[in-house]
Amino acid sequence: MKTTLASKILHYIEDHKQFTMSDLYREFGDAYKKHSIRARVYENLKGTVIRTGKGSYILAGAEIEAIVEQADSRKHVFEIKKANIFYDLIFLDVPYRTGGQRGGGSNPKRNMADYNLIDPEEFGEILKAIEGMLRSSNSQVYFMMAGGKSSAPQAQRYIRMFDQTSPQCNDIGSYMKLTSTGKVCNMAQHDMPPEIIMAFSTDGKVRDCTDDGSYRLDFALERPKLARYGGYPTAKPVAMLQQMVAQATEKGQWVLDLFAGSGNMLEAALGVGRKAHLVEICSNAIDNFILPKLHAFHEGNLARRIHRPTLFDHFNFAGSAHV
Repeated sequence: MKTTLASKILHYIEDHKQFTMSDLYREFGDAYKKHSIRARVYENLKGTVIRTGKGSYILAGAEIEAIVEQADSRKHVFEIKKANIFYDLIFLDVPYRTGGQRGGGSNPKRNMADYNLIDPEEFGEILKAIEGMLRSSNSQVYFMMAGGKSSAPQAQRYIRMFDQTSPQCNDIGSYMKLTSTGKVCNMAQHDMPPEIIMAFSTDGKVRDCTDDGSYRLDFALERPKLARYGGYPTAKPVAMLQQMVAQATEKGQWVLDLFAGSGNMLEAALGVGRKAHLVEICSNAIDNFILPKLHAFHEGNLARRIHRPTLFDHFNFAGSAHV
């Protein structure tokens, strides 16, 4: 039986995972014309190959467990959308402009990252992009926002941005920060209000992938280590993130965290057999929090940084030894 050019190209990129069009020309150019090679990539292999940049591609479905990118998510989300990558859970803990906000911005005491706070209108544009990146109508978007009366009016401005998109709220929960002794954390002698957790999906339905029906969206957990003790300022508990991932996705499915910060989502997702795509602009967060987790998970043997001008500015793979 004659092997088609499309089959040959697919076998090639299954072995190489990431490739440029020039690589294919060198491999098959003696037997096929360049326009035939391009046509097989653009047409026959559509949905199999992701275009990551001019003349550069990656095989969708290759055994890649994690992608870590250093980029500004406010702009980069549109590049991801153009690449036709789809996710089963998108986690949003954005640097919002309200009381208790995740850092950055104009307050030097809360300058936790190398970017300014995101306005509700900017957040709305991000939401418009990600609604086209959900794999199915039941794929979930989990959104976290500061709670408390002082934050409520501004928080509602962000929440209302969902009204301009197709995902509908299907559940609301909370995250209460506790001390190591189990008491509610306080701020200026007052108990800290819990953060709001909201779940959205296009079909408006909760997704529970747990085997034992242990779905939940309310958490009271010990707060991760504070920044002054070497922690990341806005880190969320791995146990909470792991529960979110386990209930919203099946094993092997993809999670996107556009504001990765501490990288705890990476640890949570890989820990339950999911694949993670993290985007973070802050070099400190990438180098001192996220990459150490990536290397620790694979004992430093299966992660490598690829320096090339593709869609992925920081393209870090953890997965097949062939990557």
